[in-house]
Amino acid sequence: MIKTYIIGSGNLSLNLKKKIKFSQIYSTKNFLKKISVINKNKSKINIIINSFFSSRKIHEINTYSDFVIRTVFNISKILDSLKPKIINKIIYTSSSSVYGSINSQFLNVEDNNREVYAAFKISAECLIKNFCKKNKIPIIICRVFNLYGNKDDFSILQAIKKVKKTSKKIKIFNKGLSVRDYIHVEDVVKIYSYILKNIHNSNYFDIGTGKGLTLFEIIKKLNLKDKNIIFEKKKIREIKYSVARNHNILKKIPNLKLKSVEEFLDISEKLQYKKNLGQNYIDYS
Repeated sequence: MIKTYIIGSGNLSLNLKKKIKFSQIYSTKNFLKKISVINKNKSKINIIINSFFSSRKIHEINTYSDFVIRTVFNISKILDSLKPKIINKIIYTSSSSVYGSINSQFLNVEDNNREVYAAFKISAECLIKNFCKKNKIPIIICRVFNLYGNKDDFSILQAIKKVKKTSKKIKIFNKGLSVRDYIHVEDVVKIYSYILKNIHNSNYFDIGTGKGLTLFEIIKKLNLKDKNIIFEKKKIREIKYSVARNHNILKKIPNLKLKSVEEFLDISEKLQYKKNLGQNYIDYS
């Protein structure tokens, strides 16, 4: 059995560790400390890189050098330190945010750091892809859409669930009309497990359900009280439609059953999903 090293803490890493046999989780710092021992492995290893600047802190980029260190610099250190000959394959956890990183509105003021975050995600993809191509290592880049479930303490769905149970307040931007694809962490783990065992060539995959929802629709079906929902008047620039083009991965895992938002939020009535429109783009209106 091939040993798998999961780099980066967090909800996805913890759930992968539970599912994948012979796997270990390391922070980037601890992985680099152990690299000399890891490089002595006589058998091949898998690497899953989940390490990156936390998306929950993208509004708090106060030190650019720290941001760079915790994104592409740390990844470059990992690549520089690993012996290519011991690597069986690498999975890199990217983000659906990359689809909004390149646009024609270059001179617009971008004040919420989303484009910076997305651009560095693409840079990380390119670094790892370059390393793998040079060393003939399969690289699978997984652009994960909106993750939720289990010990999640960050997703908007988890926040809405708390509002439903505790009557806390929640802020919603752009009237909650942006369409998002929400995928349960356990489904992502199933997909990663399949990739580790069965996919041997380099590829990109959108990791999502292929169906999108608006927060407005979810809030309406939950009958949340008006006093608990704060619709922010200030608009933020964001992708209007962000739904996974997941047909490639579903072709490879045809019997994959994905968990529903209705089940997670205990909604009895069917939600109105929107399918991928063939593109993901930023709404500048």
